[in-house]
This record gives sequence, C-alpha cells and structure tokens, in this order.
Amino acid sequence: MVATSVLSASAGSKATTMPFLVVCPPIVVYHWIQEVKQHVPGFFASIIDYSVPASERKVLLQDGIRSLSDQGPTLIVTTYSILRTDIERLGNATYAFVVLDEAHLIRNPSTALFQAVRKLMALHRVALIGTPLQNNVTDLWALFEFLMPGYLGDFVAFRREFVFPITKSAQRNATTKQKKVAAIAIARLHQKVLPFILRRTKEQVLTELPPKVISNVLLPIELWDESQYESLAIPDVFNQ
Repeated sequence: MVATSVLSASAGSKATTMPFLVVCPPIVVYHWIQEVKQHVPGFFASIIDYSVPASERKVLLQDGIRSLSDQGPTLIVTTYSILRTDIERLGNATYAFVVLDEAHLIRNPSTALFQAVRKLMALHRVALIGTPLQNNVTDLWALFEFLMPGYLGDFVAFRREFVFPITKSAQRNATTKQKKVAAIAIARLHQKVLPFILRRTKEQVLTELPPKVISNVLLPIELWDESQYESLAIPDVFNQ
C-alpha cells in the first residue's frame, strides 16, 4: 500500500511531526482511513475525516493545521471538491506528504481545482492514477506541475515543445517529417518523466487482491415504479 511506503520513507525524519494530506474521491475516504489504521496502526496521533459538512470542518481545524504538529503526525483525508473550496484553510501549512488518489481529476490546468492543488506545500508529493494520459499530453504536464512544479517548463513552452508536434503527427495528413519530429518529442518526454513513474500492472497485483465475489440480489419493484414502467413499455403489436 502506498501509505506504508510513504510512512516508512519518512520515519525517523522531521517529516514525522508534520501533517499528512490525502485527497481522494468521496467514495474512498472511509477506505483510506481504514487501510491506514490496518497497515500503519499507531503511527498517526490522529486521523481527521475532513469530508464532513462545512460546519463540522470548521470545528475540526479551528486552531489551524499548524497546531496539530504538537500532538504528533496527523493524517487529514478529504475530497477534491472540499480541497477546492477550503484551500485557504488546507493550504495554510506545509505537509510531510500530499497524496492525490485518482489524480487525473486535476488534469485540466484551467480549473479552480488545479489552481488549488498548486497552492499545497509539501516535502513530498505522490499522484495515484490508473493511466497518466486520459485525453492528451497536456494531462501529463498538469500531473507533473503538481508533483514537481516547473520540471516540464511552463505550460506555453510545454505545448510548443511536446503537445503541438505530437498532436500534428496523429492527424491523417501528417507528413513524414512531422512524424519524425513527434517521435523525437515523445522520446525526450519519456526520458524526462519515466524515472518518476512507478508502474504496476494488473498481473503484478492480482495476488494481493481478494477473490472476486458476485452476489445477485433481486429487489421487488414498488407499485408506483411498476405502473410507470408499464406506462412506458412498448405495446406488444403481435398480440393485438
């Protein structure tokens, strides 16, 4: 699990007195908290579920994130939408680690979410994603701008050096020269980013997954639902 690797890397350093932040979709907030408790029990002085309603979030961090360091390392788990709205509060600290789960959600550099993520300060950053490229090469720039700000240059330079030549080579009327230029750009981009990407295939993790269980549960339809279904059903013309 990523949390185990993250914590073992920070053990014994000043990072262990600093807060940790995990940003993930709402559906896996509880899962993250339970996995951390299972795999690294006792490491965190406290674990804060920061996906609760706004009134409760204000109380959770009423003294500021910096005050949490007096108690020991604290893990804060929140969602992308809350990070966007509460960035002034969540961005008012330096974290030991910031982990983005389903990091493709920040792939659009023009969104408020991407701008919020860029404000986070951390000693270490991790982006978890099924595939680094969701739509185009621009996605990769957004991810690395979070991970290593400035590493791939500014957005304008990145588009000129990588996005434009690669996009042109994919067009139906692309020339041989354009394809060669794109191949060079792709090779150069791979050389820059691959050292920082840990790729794990499905075959590598199958042994760590529990067996798949399929349960078919039949739910009776309510009378109102049945009447609505009947009203929309196509008449059986063959029985008329």
